[in-house]
Amino acid sequence: MLNNIKLIGVIFLSILLLTNCKKEVQDTQQPGELVFAAIDVNTEKDGIDQWDIMCNETLIPVKARVNLNGEFYYPALFMSEGKLLTQSIKLPPGDYTILEFSLLTADDIVVKSTPMEGSDFADYVSNPIDGDVDFTIASFVKSEFEMDVLCYLQAYYESFGFEWFEVTEITIREQCFFGDFCIKDVNQYAQSLYGLNGVTIDEKAIFKIRLNKFDNDLNEYVYYAEFYNFNNGVYTSPLCVEYADYDATDDFYQAELWIYVTSGETWDYVYFHTWDFQDAESIEELYGVGNDGVVEFVLGNCVDDETDLLLPPWMNLPTGPDYDFTLSNGGVGPDAYWHMTIGGISSSLYDMQNVTNYPGWCADEFTTIGNGTICMDAINSLYPDMLPTYWLDAIPSGANALTRKQAICAANWLWNNEAMYAPYTFMEMQNALWNLFNNLNVGTSGKSFVMADAARDHLDYSPLPGGWAAIFFVPCDDSQLQMTFFVVDP
Repeated sequence: MLNNIKLIGVIFLSILLLTNCKKEVQDTQQPGELVFAAIDVNTEKDGIDQWDIMCNETLIPVKARVNLNGEFYYPALFMSEGKLLTQSIKLPPGDYTILEFSLLTADDIVVKSTPMEGSDFADYVSNPIDGDVDFTIASFVKSEFEMDVLCYLQAYYESFGFEWFEVTEITIREQCFFGDFCIKDVNQYAQSLYGLNGVTIDEKAIFKIRLNKFDNDLNEYVYYAEFYNFNNGVYTSPLCVEYADYDATDDFYQAELWIYVTSGETWDYVYFHTWDFQDAESIEELYGVGNDGVVEFVLGNCVDDETDLLLPPWMNLPTGPDYDFTLSNGGVGPDAYWHMTIGGISSSLYDMQNVTNYPGWCADEFTTIGNGTICMDAINSLYPDMLPTYWLDAIPSGANALTRKQAICAANWLWNNEAMYAPYTFMEMQNALWNLFNNLNVGTSGKSFVMADAARDHLDYSPLPGGWAAIFFVPCDDSQLQMTFFVVDP
């Protein structure tokens, strides 16, 4: 369930430390200077992975906000020999207590800050703010004082121990997420994070949610925070992400879903989906996907229960393999339009390996490509948005023309049901595909028309476990050459 916590900002009231001062000789009353050095706490090195969620790399601090004995100073920041320093602050001689140290953007957004003594984050810095005297300023002496800082997010101000906040009313809200990951080949994930407890076909997904917030000044969404459901071998289930809802303004957010899967020759978080929402809107209610307070997703087709978001099976496909093919014909290859050879794939983590003389098919009848070797990128047809827009947008003419995405679904259905039409010639299958992709009524027999017409009734088809899905090959230089594809088990 959503956990809404109403917060009313209060002004931080500082108590000036009054001290008895002896009257000094005139020159001893001259000011001294103070410079702060901001020391980033390396959370990855220090084993504080959960605090990495708060680092917003898009926000650049340009000044500090320093509360000394109840008075605020705003010195500019600069780098010197790899150290982030403040400009000098001139201060009268005496004892000083630090009541706040934060790094701000030009728009006064807090980027990093030093937590208070006794707060949740205090143990992760060497000098939390404790309200005691920190240093003494002497006339004509320039002092440097180091401050450890952690990345800051408004929703976590209590964990820094702050009793102050902007004088405004906000509500800290949350969205919760949970996911399953259907793994076809458990051996691919034996050495990944999934392998820490042994890999099964139906795994609890390892994922992160990246929040973006709309910036009215930039007129675009900018990074807000990242939240991980898996840290140091421990799952957070479900993963609930918090964000600030300012009551006086409209706040627009995006929640990006990144799932930990095979990616290239390793494992990494890969982007899959985005939900847009505003203020107190529940993603579940907004998208009409449930009412239990948790947005659920499944990557793959191994879960029978209804879910809020069903993502097609993931295939880790190579970019830039050497792709060589020869045009088949009735005497050479009655099983396919192309015969393809693919090389240059060096990792077993890919769902496609080097093949020789593999059957392939043509997805565009009106452009040509010569025999030989060419650099191609492999793209999963189950994620058609990864295909070039110039091809996706090229809808054929004619009243019965399908969009490219519809044609892909229909072609995948045909390949998973081709046994219904056996025996057929390779040109009957190819003509049926041209009917779907190019709206062509061509063919050597009526069987190609029957196959295409049946496939047109399945324009939202997704293969079931053990089924087949087309793989498209796109020239590495993104030139408008003919697209080809073959089918593999996703």
